[in-house]
Amino acid sequence: MANSSELNSLEEKRKQCQTSITRIARFAREHENDTLSEHLIEQLETRKSNLECYFQQYQDLNVEIRCLDSNSSDNSEEVENIYFDTMSKINTIIFKGKSTVRSSSTLQEVPKRESHVSTTKLPHIDIPVYDGKNLNEFKPIIDMFTAVIDKNSSLSNVEKLFYLRNYLKGEAYALINNLPIINESYDEALKILTNRYDNEVLLINSHIYSILDIPSIHKGSILALREFVSKIKQQIGALKNLKQPVESWDMILICILSKKLDSYTNRAYQMDRDTSKLPTLNDFFQFLENRATAFEAVALPETKNIKEKASYVHLAVKNKPESKCSYCTVIGHKIFNCKKFKILAVNERISYVDKNRLCKSCLNSHRGKCKMSIQCQVCHNNHNMLLHLDTQIHETEVLSGVNSVNCLAKQQCNNILLPTVKVRIKSENGKFIIARGLLDSGSQSSFITYRIIKKLNLKTFDNNLTVMGISENITRIQKSVNLNIESCVYNYMINVNCAVVDKMTTNLPQFWETEKVPELFPEFPTEREACETVYQNSVQVVNNRFQVRLPLKQGLDDLNLGDSFSVAYKRFENLEKRFKGSVYFMAHHPVIREDKKTTKLRVVFDGSVKTKNKSINDLMYNGAIVQKELFDILILFGSYKYVILTDIKQMFRMILIHPDHRPLQNILWRENSNSSIQCLQLQIVTYGLKSSPFLATRCLVDLAHAEESNFPLASRALLNNTYVDDILSGGGTLEEVNQLKAELINVLKLRSFELHK
Repeated sequence: MANSSELNSLEEKRKQCQTSITRIARFAREHENDTLSEHLIEQLETRKSNLECYFQQYQDLNVEIRCLDSNSSDNSEEVENIYFDTMSKINTIIFKGKSTVRSSSTLQEVPKRESHVSTTKLPHIDIPVYDGKNLNEFKPIIDMFTAVIDKNSSLSNVEKLFYLRNYLKGEAYALINNLPIINESYDEALKILTNRYDNEVLLINSHIYSILDIPSIHKGSILALREFVSKIKQQIGALKNLKQPVESWDMILICILSKKLDSYTNRAYQMDRDTSKLPTLNDFFQFLENRATAFEAVALPETKNIKEKASYVHLAVKNKPESKCSYCTVIGHKIFNCKKFKILAVNERISYVDKNRLCKSCLNSHRGKCKMSIQCQVCHNNHNMLLHLDTQIHETEVLSGVNSVNCLAKQQCNNILLPTVKVRIKSENGKFIIARGLLDSGSQSSFITYRIIKKLNLKTFDNNLTVMGISENITRIQKSVNLNIESCVYNYMINVNCAVVDKMTTNLPQFWETEKVPELFPEFPTEREACETVYQNSVQVVNNRFQVRLPLKQGLDDLNLGDSFSVAYKRFENLEKRFKGSVYFMAHHPVIREDKKTTKLRVVFDGSVKTKNKSINDLMYNGAIVQKELFDILILFGSYKYVILTDIKQMFRMILIHPDHRPLQNILWRENSNSSIQCLQLQIVTYGLKSSPFLATRCLVDLAHAEESNFPLASRALLNNTYVDDILSGGGTLEEVNQLKAELINVLKLRSFELHK
């Protein structure tokens, strides 16, 4: 309360100071063109003195107010402009008045006595603005400022500080921004800037890095060679000004710079230099300048074209408009980087591109053939990956598993299986090794891999062989080898000439990968990384239970899911009608498992119901699979002598959802059809949302890593032997299994999980 009253008092005082400054400014403006007298001049001098006091008080009050309330707003910039404009106006009036009133002899003394007064407003001075990014630019700018502003005796330190602030921006401006606008602050500002940017060690390092990082020359053209020499000489000259012994660096610099040249220029330099003595940097520069002059002499028309082209490119870059998204109309990004466009379903993206006649490769609007060679990284067709429509996913919703496989076979049929045979190949020392041969009746040549040649230790010979495949795809092979191949069964040997290649076949995926059911919610790796980031930034422990946020693709305030209440209400009424007809038959949300002893009924909510063409599942990430594959778990399970089988009771229900995201989990409920409907919020991870499995399993992984030192056996089981909520683990002895059981119970109890079965 005390702070509030004190703040109000300070703000009132600041307001009074601002009013006084405005009143003096109005007085100076009203008498600017009046007939000047000694009385008026004395009034102006008095008001000038008061103006300085009021402005100083205003600055001090600003500092005190910001200490009490950092969010307090003020009119500092407006008041500063009024102050400097009024001071300049008063000084001008006083100077004119004294020139009129005094005699000519007195006029000679006026400049001496009033040397500290700014008699005229300086014209616009074209001094570059310094942003603090390049140390090399500070010295020339501050030298120019010193010559034009700092040594101008007609300016006060406050006015010099005002000019100094105008020639700074970014980091450099931030260094002195908090200094009060008083005379003493000018010297302090110069000192701060000099200490930061006029650091000799940093300047030397900056010039050396500029030499090391100079771009390499890929084509030794006239412009490239002369620009290369000019940049290096500029940095070396700066190092000489900093008293560095550059004269003794010739060999080091030549070694560095010669590697920056293109191969033809570097070869010409090595052939041209005098090998009887050590090269010098001047000779190196002279060679490059002579080479540029020679190019200019023999190719003048080409040089002219190059200059015109360079000028045209420079103009194009200068006038290039800032990028603007064609979907959300926000300036600063293109449509392929638009978050709002990315969260659309693929069908909606394709529809938008077709409707607006955008290019399906670059997603821009242009005429003619697209100049960008963009291919989809999934199917390798000529369209942007954001427009990739995975047909197997959509057809799985309406077709059976067999039809889905047939659809895949029809869509892509670029892999075939060839028969193989085991053969014996004779090595250089006369011994045989067993190798696998691939039998392709359509091939006109024989091939062998470098890996087998290395094992056989056989000598290869040069053979320029051209191999042509489908669509006249040409591959050139440089090496061949003669082999003696022998059957492993019959007494048969043949001598074969084989072309040597790196690789002949692709990896054959295991059958469970080719036969697995397609993912219902496929995601790109970047989306899975974003989901993991959301989890790590939001997970916390509340009352010994995990609490997480839903991995939404956009902010909570940006969600627009439409009228979901009416959809939920209709489903609720339909569910009640089904209850009246059959107590056990629930085809919509309930999952009934009468064989279970504990959980016979499990309610699964539908997060894929669309309102406004979007569902809650469309607006959140799916998340990566963080547990081991089921096949690996089963293989490991079979290696134990004694096993333990258990699962985590109601694992999803033990994990809380952050209160901010609970409004996204509203449900309708009532005791019977005669009661009024109530709206409830689910506080836990819910069945039916696509991110729920990720959140639940990720919490288990988090718990296992956190307690690995205290419960090593249990942590290993949670990481390597757990599939969703089922744990299939074991050990080599009964004691180890009992210890594992005790650790699992204790570690899961830390986060309110419970084992049963």
